[in-house]
Amino acid sequence: MAATLYNPFKQFQFDSDICFLTGNKLQSEEESIQVFPVWMMKSFQLEDKPFKMLDENLVTYKSLKLPCS
Repeated sequence: MAATLYNPFKQFQFDSDICFLTGNKLQSEEESIQVFPVWMMKSFQLEDKPFKMLDENLVTYKSLKLPCS
């Protein structure tokens, strides 16, 4: 039996309460991971630097998180 991977593009399910790896609903908002590892942000002093999103919004590197269970 082959394992199938979750494909969020199938139903365009990109909600912040859905795990980006499994597609399962998250139990709490604490279930998220940093997009950039903490060690990397500290090494290059990126934590509070601005990051421009595709929609032109500015956020900090440390605020970028992905929902993950």
